Amino acid sequence: MSEPSLTKYAYAREILGSLGKHRVESVLALTLVVTLGAVFLSIGGGLTLAGALLPLLITMILLQFVVASWRVYRTQRIVLTTKRCLADLDAFDRAQAEQNLRTYDRDRQERREQGYEANLKRLDANIAALTARLRGVQS
Repeated sequence: MSEPSLTKYAYAREILGSLGKHRVESVLALTLVVTLGAVFLSIGGGLTLAGALLPLLITMILLQFVVASWRVYRTQRIVLTTKRCLADLDAFDRAQAEQNLRTYDRDRQERREQGYEANLKRLDANIAALTARLRGVQS
């Protein structure tokens, strides 16, 4: 999709898809154009059917493409906004996970140090007991 021609075709497909999804609006606009053309013909003024309808049809088709283009633009903005929000959420979640990991590591290190201190106290007590036994045996 990096080639400009592919991008143009993608936009054209999206615009035509939008027109297809909202074809009721196109039918209503066409009905309005035909009605206005009939009104112009009934008023007179020397216009033919093609002369009365052609400018209205061109205007209607142009407006339908403008509306479809606006829908595609709006959809793309919504998609980009959603993507940015998800990226921000991912960044927030990542920061929160890193903080949780730091807290876990700090707590684990504290538990290790407490375990080491308890082992040292136990070893000191064992050494003192053995020393006391040896002194009692020697006396």
